[in-house]
Amino acid sequence: MNVVILVFSLVGLLLSGYGFPKLIRHWLGGRKTSFFSLLLWIPYFMILTYIVAAWFPIIDPADKPNPVTGLIAIAVLALYPFYLAILHLFGTTPITEGMEEDQVT
Repeated sequence: MNVVILVFSLVGLLLSGYGFPKLIRHWLGGRKTSFFSLLLWIPYFMILTYIVAAWFPIIDPADKPNPVTGLIAIAVLALYPFYLAILHLFGTTPITEGMEEDQVT
């Protein structure tokens, strides 16, 4: 089961890394102001954390995750804003179709 979860996570990461810049170009038109949408992950994170903690409390001590799981979660949360910034950067860079070299005369 761990291998299946790892494969689905990696496939999702690769697909989102390819698809999100295309969506950013399509929906936001590649404008630099689309970087303000990077700030939206903060309230979503806070709301989701509250909902998960309130709806799924850890009551049984056997439900607690391993100590290393917390370190992995901290690393993922620290790298997530940079991942979003890179996706937005690729989504806002213009694509020049049919690039040809200019002839210098």
